[in-house]
Order: sequence, then structure tokens, then C-alpha cells
Amino acid sequence: MTLQQHRRPARRWPGRHVAAAVLAASTLPAGVDARSARAEGAPRLDATGVALAYYKVSGESLDFEAAARHSAAAARAPAAARSIAIRAELERLRSGFAATSAAREFTMRVRDRVSAYDRATERFEVGLLASGSTVRFRAFGEHYRLLFVNASTVRTIAVPRAFARDLDAWLRASGRRVTHEVRFRVVGAGDPSGAIAGPRVIRAEIVSSRVIWRGTGTP
Repeated sequence: MTLQQHRRPARRWPGRHVAAAVLAASTLPAGVDARSARAEGAPRLDATGVALAYYKVSGESLDFEAAARHSAAAARAPAAARSIAIRAELERLRSGFAATSAAREFTMRVRDRVSAYDRATERFEVGLLASGSTVRFRAFGEHYRLLFVNASTVRTIAVPRAFARDLDAWLRASGRRVTHEVRFRVVGAGDPSGAIAGPRVIRAEIVSSRVIWRGTGTP
């Protein structure tokens, strides 16, 4: 489902412009539940590109022929043309891998929720990317998991108490639902803490992100 920021006439309550500015300016990571989340919305995650970057950066081996056989292009091709589609996809994957750089950045959107205001710390917390959480996607017929290693540095939104009440009301009216548009790059393989085990764990670093309103109107 495509999620976009709709600009409609807003309710006129005190501090609404401040609330909007706080969320728009906050640097926040991708949202997940207690276990993992699915990449969603627009811009659509370039799953193939992320997977290729993972193999390029990590040095792990990719079976290009198997990946081509499991590609969407091969699945769409009629039986009579499937071998041709697989050969074309194989060439595309090899070319894409050769052109992939560790500096390449990707963009995706995922869902999340924002907590009630913590008066002690003067922050809202985004319920995401706690230890053991990932964002999952499929590529080449396999499951991959994105782990953002710098999530803890951007997990909360600092808001002065003078503005927190209005912002909290705004979030409560929306069911505290937000969408994060996250820009990131692949930096390695596996969880450096060892908490997340298993194959195809992609270590990634958030470059920037923004919170997108998911309520009835924009504050």
C-alpha cells in the first residue's frame, strides 16, 4: 500500500505548527514491531539492489544462476521463453553486481507507532529497532533481514514540555501511527552483538529518515 503525506486543512489547535516541525525535523529510523517488519509502500525497496550490495560488501558468495532462476522476470516468462528470460536475468544480475558500490544508498518505508510522552526524559520514543528487531524482505527466492546498527542513536524524539501536550494529542488522535521513510546503506553482514543469528542478516546504517503523518489531516 502506498503511503504519502497528504496536505489537507488542519485542525487549529495551539502548537500544531511546532508539532509538525518537530516530527518533520526529527531524524528517525525505520519502524518495526517487537520481532520484525516488512518493507512497504513507496518508494518501493529495491530488494535486488540491497541484496547485491550485501554480497558485494560482505564478500559472501551469491549463486547467480540460482538467483536468476528465482527472479521475478523468470517467474513471469512463459514456459517456452523461460530459459531466455533466465539468461537475460543472469546477465543483468552480474552487471548489477559489478556496478554496485558500498557507497550506494537505498530508500524504503515501514510502519511504526510513537509512545506517550515521557516527562522525565522529555522525549517520545519510537517503538522500533530494539535489540532483536529487523526489517525483512525477499530477494532471489530467499528471506533477508535488515539490521540497523545505529538505530539506538535515533530512537527518540526530544520535545520540550511546553509543546509536548499538543503533539501528544495529535499523535493520540492518529492512533500513534506513523510511517518512516528511511535512507540507508549496507555496511556488512551479521549482527555485531551476536543477538541475531542465522543467514542473510544484512548490517545497515541509517543515513537519514523522516516521519510521515498517517492521520486524518496534517498538523
